[in-house]
Amino acid sequence: MAATPTIKLLCVDDNAKLRAAWERLLAREPDVDLVGVLSTADDLVETASNKGADIVLLDLSMEGKAPLDAVAEMARDCPGVKVVIYSASSAPDMVDRAVAAGAWGYVDKLADPDQVIDAIRRVFGGEVVLPGAG
Repeated sequence: MAATPTIKLLCVDDNAKLRAAWERLLAREPDVDLVGVLSTADDLVETASNKGADIVLLDLSMEGKAPLDAVAEMARDCPGVKVVIYSASSAPDMVDRAVAAGAWGYVDKLADPDQVIDAIRRVFGGEVVLPGAG
């Protein structure tokens, strides 16, 4: 039986407590390697490329470069890196804007962490994961 590939994840959130919580949670996941954390999307493309990230877990509400601009830049410059939006707002127009920018997934910050990790795994496997899509 082949080994499960490790998902290299970059987490981008301006909330230090949430970043620390993700570091603790992901440390228990044998197939997810947290390769870095950022507090803004300013250096997202460069960091994702340098760290060899497969997936970026990206908050939509933060200072600096607009996260959706960073998603579009990522889709253009690093098409092999998939972005999962992690936001408190799951308004349909926001989800549509994220998908149009190039996001592969969109999960609610209020979701159980296991659901978020499941979405990360599914996106890594090539699925598009959106609210209400199952």
